[in-house]
Amino acid sequence: MRAAIDGQTLWIDPTATHRGGRGLNITPSNLGYALPIRDGQQTLEKMEGYAARAGKMDVVERFDVDEAAPVAMTLHVETRYSGGMADWMRGRLASQSAAQMARGNLEFYQKRFPGLAESKTLSINDDRDANVVVLGEDYSLSKVEFDKGKILSDLNTNAYAISNLVPSKQAGPRTQPLYLSANIDRSQLIEVHAKDRRLWAPDDIEMKADGLVFSRKSVRDGDGVRIAYRLINDDNNVVPAAQATAVYAISDKIGDESGLRFFIDKSSRPSATMGAIDPADMQPYRAELDRIVALMGEKSDQASKVEALSIANQLAEKPQRPSAIAGLLDGLKGLILAGLGRNAPAKAALLSSLEQYQGNADMMRTLMAIQLNSDEPAALFKTMKVAQTAQPALIQNFDMDWMRFMQQQIRTMPEGQRQNARHELCILLAGSGWHMEPRTVEGVSMLGCAIQGQLQRGNVAEARKLIALQPSADTLASLAMDKRYQAIWPDLAKGQADGFAKNIEQAIVTAKATVAKAPDDFGAATGLIQALRTAGKAPEAIAAGKLLAARRDKIEATGDIAFWFVNEYAYALADAGRTDDAIAQMDGLMALGVDQYPTLVSQVINRAEMFNHGDRPEQALAALTEAEDKYAAHASMFGKMWIWAGKACALRNLNRGEEAKALEEKLVTGRDDNTSAVTMAAACRGDQPMIEKLLIERLDKPEDRAAALGLFTRFKAQPAPSRFDAKLEQVMAAARAAPAVKAKFGEYGRVVDFAGSKAYWGAF
Repeated sequence: MRAAIDGQTLWIDPTATHRGGRGLNITPSNLGYALPIRDGQQTLEKMEGYAARAGKMDVVERFDVDEAAPVAMTLHVETRYSGGMADWMRGRLASQSAAQMARGNLEFYQKRFPGLAESKTLSINDDRDANVVVLGEDYSLSKVEFDKGKILSDLNTNAYAISNLVPSKQAGPRTQPLYLSANIDRSQLIEVHAKDRRLWAPDDIEMKADGLVFSRKSVRDGDGVRIAYRLINDDNNVVPAAQATAVYAISDKIGDESGLRFFIDKSSRPSATMGAIDPADMQPYRAELDRIVALMGEKSDQASKVEALSIANQLAEKPQRPSAIAGLLDGLKGLILAGLGRNAPAKAALLSSLEQYQGNADMMRTLMAIQLNSDEPAALFKTMKVAQTAQPALIQNFDMDWMRFMQQQIRTMPEGQRQNARHELCILLAGSGWHMEPRTVEGVSMLGCAIQGQLQRGNVAEARKLIALQPSADTLASLAMDKRYQAIWPDLAKGQADGFAKNIEQAIVTAKATVAKAPDDFGAATGLIQALRTAGKAPEAIAAGKLLAARRDKIEATGDIAFWFVNEYAYALADAGRTDDAIAQMDGLMALGVDQYPTLVSQVINRAEMFNHGDRPEQALAALTEAEDKYAAHASMFGKMWIWAGKACALRNLNRGEEAKALEEKLVTGRDDNTSAVTMAAACRGDQPMIEKLLIERLDKPEDRAAALGLFTRFKAQPAPSRFDAKLEQVMAAARAAPAVKAKFGEYGRVVDFAGSKAYWGAF
């Protein structure tokens, strides 16, 4: 059957009873050509569109080994089928019982691990609308069977999802074209974790033969290693004979590298060199160590530090290496060198210490500080991972200024690295409970980012653990609309049914309980105001923040966290239509002195923007001009672009369009730095085609997609819009409704209802 939807053709086989998806998301038939029965049709028509909906198979296997435990190994497997692959799996499920499939899966793994038992029944989640089928398997191996099978000496892994898909090399030279399976997209992530063992990681691989690509990437992480395989092929299924050699090379490499063996009993034990130091081992060095402590503790002059360094250098040559005592001495040397301002040798000494001894928080903190100031985010992440296990308080109490400085460094990274680095930071901090006791806006934001990061890395089980920590309702809604996160859509279905209303109310209850425990904590108070604003309860948000907002002395003494609290309180006032009161609150912050507190530049910009949104363009223009003239040096390019966009909007509202054009040109030139600001300026001048182009670009760009998808949310609780906001929303709504934009949105997301307001989603 030939169907036309939004100007696009879709070929549907009515007999294919197990197909999922709706509308253009249905996987079309792939039967070559057809002759539609209709007036004027005289030629065969090619059936197109299958390649885009052929679908994927993504497997995640996690092996957890604890050689001393009664259950020595567990295995969790999650297999996600999408598009045409989901249709195929749905057909398999219809042809056999779940029990039969579970038995077959168990027998498959028992060939490698005799005695393996099913610890949970096979789970099957079928999201027919999204056309995604997810299977979950859980197995366990007792210590008796583990030892009997000698798994500790030889644990085998097998990337079966990518095996037997590429033709093997033939004996003689190839003279005829080589036929391949087209539209392949399969991945398998194998994680092996062994308690108190440092496992090896294989080399990375990347091979290509036209549209055929095979890759393997490995990452060591604490007591484990993650190995990600992927095999893809485009819609070409014929390779000329002359190119067959490159295909055979990939086939050989997959055969050689898809099965890996881990000799766990030969892997080193971190605890052997990184635990506490026996006092007896310290005794030979006690006198010299006491002398170093005296020199560093009682005196701070250069000569004392140099003498302490001399003693540390002599001590460092004495112990056996590697050993915990050698690590301690190297770390002590690193601290002395850091005190002398010699960061390069200090870093080398501290890194050597970290490999051998992890019992001193000051040494790790100093190393992290050096790596932070040296602009080495990748190295810093490695140190933070070690600290997360050995000195968890360091990460749980990670300095807010350090975190923001890291975010600034990440923003300057190449586009392909930014998102991964941002997710790495979020996962590390959220995994340590950063700013969650008491819960703060920053901590909850980090939690949401970490969930997205784990899901994009295929770590669904880890993401579910974080979801159990109650992320914000807007985070849950964002997950529910983004097709990258379909694996957990079944988990979100209950909350989605009422627009996440229960989650919104629960966030208020949790925030109130947090404030009751810490009534003077600005971070906790900000979280409560934010929760109430999300629910559309501006009067309650104002009441919740009124007492703390009057504590000017405490606000200045606290700094950034308190500044953002006042910012939040002012926006609650603006939500309630009390723009003058909101401006007065921001004026109180400005009185502290932006030059004295440069981070207040964000509040300077927000204050100026309040005039625009309050239908006061003349005051907005004056405030934004002052912000640019006096304080732009403190602002990032992201902030400067909000200034330019706000000024352009104010000028347009004052019928000074010619003056606005120069600002709009500056915005377009650097639009990648703040696409939202460029979009707002386009809305102010009524440039719907530009907005449509920007929306499509943002949806196509993984890093910007979440914010763009959020613009399509249906909100149920909104404050009455000003004339300025209503005008811009009209332009934005028209752009979102454009056929090309709707089609692009359908590729990446779905519309979700949200029972709250869009206070934290952004309008542009």
